[in-house]
Amino acid sequence: MDPVEARKWLLLFIILGGLGTGLMVNAPAIFLGYGFAYLTMLLAAWIFKPRDAFIAVLGATLVALPFLILPKSAFVEVAVLNVLVRPIVTYPASLIRWRKGLIVSTLSLTALEELLALTIAILYYGDDGIHTGLAIFGIFLTPFAYVIYASLEKEGIERPMGVFGGLIASFAFYFSLFAFPAMLTTILSIMGLLLFLYWLSRAKSAALAAVGIVIVVFGLLLGGSSLQANFKTGLYPFEPKSWSDARWMQENSSCIQRPDVFEGTHTPSRLRIASTCVETVGVVRIPPFIAGDGDYCFDILPENKELLGVGNYVLRKGGLHIEVVPADQERVLGKIGGVCPGDVVRVKGVWVVDTDHGMWAEIHPAEKIEIIKGSKERWPDCVMGKTFEE
Repeated sequence: MDPVEARKWLLLFIILGGLGTGLMVNAPAIFLGYGFAYLTMLLAAWIFKPRDAFIAVLGATLVALPFLILPKSAFVEVAVLNVLVRPIVTYPASLIRWRKGLIVSTLSLTALEELLALTIAILYYGDDGIHTGLAIFGIFLTPFAYVIYASLEKEGIERPMGVFGGLIASFAFYFSLFAFPAMLTTILSIMGLLLFLYWLSRAKSAALAAVGIVIVVFGLLLGGSSLQANFKTGLYPFEPKSWSDARWMQENSSCIQRPDVFEGTHTPSRLRIASTCVETVGVVRIPPFIAGDGDYCFDILPENKELLGVGNYVLRKGGLHIEVVPADQERVLGKIGGVCPGDVVRVKGVWVVDTDHGMWAEIHPAEKIEIIKGSKERWPDCVMGKTFEE
């Protein structure tokens, strides 16, 4: 490839990689790690020589920077560290790729990303930074990266078809598990991936790749409300409204009308809105506690399971996290005092994904809590001197 053509491919990679990296959140998602940021580093290490791989990822992280900072979709320090760390991690992964091959390079990149993510987070957050250990699951995107990479070696119509197939399959897989589980989309994206891999290794006809694309697209169409919630929360940085003061405005007349639903909420850039107003009924499963920022917190087992994200099932035992911010506690909790384990409650508030804690879903802030069926003992007597199962 001549130098001019190589520069064009590098520029295209920087733009696409930057848009993908702009989807990154503060903490890695379960089964996805840091998602397309990892995919960008992996492909850069595979496709380019070390110097160009470094430039490709540096350029991509710089393109992503405004999408992370200006809409307040990530912490400023996370966005800046993204620029400083990812190119440095990619360089040795590319060196290893050209000396030892794809597999060793992939494992090295995963190990380096995991080590640096844990080190930085624990130094900055302490024990709370352990959630960054989920970065390791970015390796699940490796087969999708391979489809894209191997398709570049094809000729004619098969090259763009394979690249597009790999991209759309990784897109479907990513957004089926971003926060809320859209399992049918996940399954069909993996089925499409397997067809692409078989096509690359055995088949000569592009028809099989076309079938794979159809299957993946079909999975996207059948994703349902979970996939819609993932698109809303995941694509937040690319929503024009996110770049204005209207980004957190109350959209539903059923809840208190506010220009900023996160008024009084600590560091709202950790929260992605799935809906500005939801209401659900559930059973309180753990005793409430006061968080470090003063929020009154507890979990419920909700009747509406669609409100639960992947992180709720894996990290919170199926509980939907509820938080009442200090500014609202007198109004929300004044009449009931508090809630007790076993209470059946109705909760209304903002449905969000916490991108700083394992990507679980919450109602935060909660603006109304009603006790439908309470225990005999009331708060705080119901928890004083008693031991509860974690």
